[in-house]
Amino acid sequence: MSLGLEAAGFDPVALIELNSDAAASLRANRRDWNVIKQDMKQVDYAPHRDRIHLLAGGLPCQPYSRAGKALGKDDERDLFPAATEIVNAVRPKAFMFENVDGFNDAKHADHRAEVFARFAEAGYAVRTISVNAKDYGIAQERPRIFVIGMSPENMARFRPPPTFEEWRATVGHALEDMMGAGGWSGASRWAERRRTQVIVRDNKEEIGGLASTLLGEKRRGREKEIGRWGLREIIIGGTWDAPPTDAMAAAAGDDFMPGLTMPMKARLMGLPDGYVVIGNKESQSQQIGNAVVPRVAQAVGLAIYSALLGVDFDWEVVLRHPRLPYERETVDRIEIDAPSLAYDGRCLERHAPFRLRFSDVRKSTIDQALRRTSSRLLLETAHRTENPWSVRRPRDQRVGGAAGICP
Repeated sequence: MSLGLEAAGFDPVALIELNSDAAASLRANRRDWNVIKQDMKQVDYAPHRDRIHLLAGGLPCQPYSRAGKALGKDDERDLFPAATEIVNAVRPKAFMFENVDGFNDAKHADHRAEVFARFAEAGYAVRTISVNAKDYGIAQERPRIFVIGMSPENMARFRPPPTFEEWRATVGHALEDMMGAGGWSGASRWAERRRTQVIVRDNKEEIGGLASTLLGEKRRGREKEIGRWGLREIIIGGTWDAPPTDAMAAAAGDDFMPGLTMPMKARLMGLPDGYVVIGNKESQSQQIGNAVVPRVAQAVGLAIYSALLGVDFDWEVVLRHPRLPYERETVDRIEIDAPSLAYDGRCLERHAPFRLRFSDVRKSTIDQALRRTSSRLLLETAHRTENPWSVRRPRDQRVGGAAGICP
């Protein structure tokens, strides 16, 4: 989530994470981020009161997951009540909390009403939007909801991010190069089958080569999950140490199906290639499966940014870097200095998307940045010459802070 919100123009002020491995992963990838390993309910939020533009978090999904008992408010892992208390303590200009779409089920209506009433008492207008990663070029069926709050005036300007069905990709697009990295000669044929696979759902034809939702937890009775992945000719029973080889395929015969390595799982979540995930296999899989897809977080973050500042911009340009996250030939790969932890927004003069003219950056400038920066965020954009932001903000209007509850 934090990568996506930073790409949307927010400067991470504090990232609160209880899990040791997840906190270590955040630090390993961005050493300048202020990562706090602590229970979010135990943090002293007083120093941040009235100084944060966006409070964001991915709350535990188990209380609302249709694959489990979905106990909602009766599940001790439900953190929505705690979220209302934190919002009250911080008083951000806006907040967003991500969860599974089961949160919107009728059985949780009373609990939703109670949570939203608490937000309203604090002065926030609240709405829930549904977003699916597949509509942003991510090769995964991953429906999620975001509970969003801000002042009634700003909420009147809020519009959900547009979707881009034409960007939809398949696991064949996403993983062909990785599947063939070990020398498996069948990788191209496997990828082509995924690209052309069609399924019928509710009497409607859809691309069938999307990955099933990556899960962040072990579950009993995984037959349905294994079956869904089997339709994509992928074994999901464990994480492979290396890509498939011809020797593996020959040993398995006609029934051979490749498995996913950890880098493959990360790519299916839209994480940058080379993103470091700390811990053993189980921990790494849990972190990847529990993450918020960065591009989805970016899209929702941009919608909030637009509402807070009352500005419009070209969505296709600001989100298209590139159209598919694994097509490189039309992409400038540019690394920039990581932003500071300043609260006042001055860092955005250097780092917000509307300040960067990627097509004007020369190779010498990129080389200097590579030599200068030890902790970097990789930004990618299609070759476009126009400025994606239609309005230039005065300096005192730029968004300067985002506190993330978890990645």
